[in-house]
Amino acid sequence: MNIQPEEFNILLVDDDKIIIDVFKYALGERGYKVYTALTTSEALQVAHSTTIDFLITDIQLPDQDGLALSSMIREKYPDIIIILMTGYPGISTAIKGLRENIHDYLIKPFSIEQVISSIERALNNKNLHKSSTENLIKIRMLEQENANLHKRLAILTSEQKSGDEKSRDKTLDHVHKTYQEQQ
Repeated sequence: MNIQPEEFNILLVDDDKIIIDVFKYALGERGYKVYTALTTSEALQVAHSTTIDFLITDIQLPDQDGLALSSMIREKYPDIIIILMTGYPGISTAIKGLRENIHDYLIKPFSIEQVISSIERALNNKNLHKSSTENLIKIRMLEQENANLHKRLAILTSEQKSGDEKSRDKTLDHVHKTYQEQQ
């Protein structure tokens, strides 16, 4: 798959300004358009003012947690790809993330390559899902076309049988007339 980063807007949310600056620069260098926020309320303002394809958020934010933010943003963007990051990993948070259909769960410290890899996996998954959906639609259309052809074939077969019966009846009438004439 040929990923074109400039086609995707990323909202990066973390209360650590250094993480924001480093990852904004690194993702920007790779062609992604990156918006940033230090709080949930800032993130919601960005999400309401521009289209967001990815949300990369810390779980622990000063005003609300990243899972709550994820849910709020998913209301506006149901197909958004969400990546959670945390310095305090916990199984219950990971499970909540899975329930919220979070794409990935990154544990700090992590590298920009890990983030890029996660984004690319998400895009590949999204493209596979889109392709599967398109193929399913094509299959359903072909099944409907097949059913229509079967119906048409049944009608033609029925008409042919009717035509054969008429032809047979004409032949029998002819044979009967010829027999009567010979008598």
